[in-house]
Amino acid sequence: MKFNGAIVKTPAREIGVAVVDKSFIDKEPLERAKYIQAYIKGFGGQVPVVLLLGDAKDLGAEENFWGRPDLVEHLKEIPLNMMTFKTYNAPDVE
Repeated sequence: MKFNGAIVKTPAREIGVAVVDKSFIDKEPLERAKYIQAYIKGFGGQVPVVLLLGDAKDLGAEENFWGRPDLVEHLKEIPLNMMTFKTYNAPDVE
């Protein structure tokens, strides 16, 4: 599966940011976990992942990150225009 994302370097660590539709949080927890594991593999398997809820055309007026609170706090300090997004490939989720 293809997805848009960025690997963000913070002073503490690198974090993968995957852009997903806002409806992602309505998925069942097990299904969300499968997607997050796929995104981790898509980023090479070495970085934790935070999701950016939105779509390619409209991320909203404010960043809406979803994931581990400590990682989200790191990302709130970095403007979106400082993140380089590109298309990544991840394993398909069954």
